[in-house]
Amino acid sequence: MTLRHIVWRLREEFFPEKHPYDQLTGCDTSGMIHGRRLGPEAEDYQPVDPDVLRAGLDRLLEDLAAFTFVDIGCGKGRALLLAEEYPFRKIIGVEFSRKLAKIAAANAAKIGSQRISVVHTDARAFHFPPEPLVVFLYNPFSGDTLRSVMKQLGPHPSSLYILYVNPVHSDAISALPQMEVVASDDWCTIWKRCNQCGQNE
Repeated sequence: MTLRHIVWRLREEFFPEKHPYDQLTGCDTSGMIHGRRLGPEAEDYQPVDPDVLRAGLDRLLEDLAAFTFVDIGCGKGRALLLAEEYPFRKIIGVEFSRKLAKIAAANAAKIGSQRISVVHTDARAFHFPPEPLVVFLYNPFSGDTLRSVMKQLGPHPSSLYILYVNPVHSDAISALPQMEVVASDDWCTIWKRCNQCGQNE
């Protein structure tokens, strides 16, 4: 790692330039945090680009008012805030870092959200609610951890979408029974439980 890269990483973590989304909303979602500071299985934290998440959600041809949005590894909560733009019945963030979970909850309070809740827990211990879900991930942790989380989703009883930005460990999702890729581009892959496929396509 070059000195220039080290300086860039330190600036992004401790003195990040405010993203236009934060300038607009007054929230704190900018910057990057090295995975080693978040946990042994964590990848680097950085917030999703708003246009990338919106483009993914816009490809879901569903009545989203029937769905709960769950962000696994929500960090500072930008994806949760963006999900507020859609009619999800509930919006849940799951975050291992107590510090980041507090920031995400503070951001939700700042925009006056009544739908966002943030759960401070290891994603492997999180119990997914049984209602229809849109599960979002931005490559938050290792493949082994993702496989453990996906085991929790295997028997999920309702409609299920998974949106995975930077899908490094996509095999962990494709291995789930009845999951089918319904959309993919350079940034994001979307899976749908295939016993639901064809209803809205």
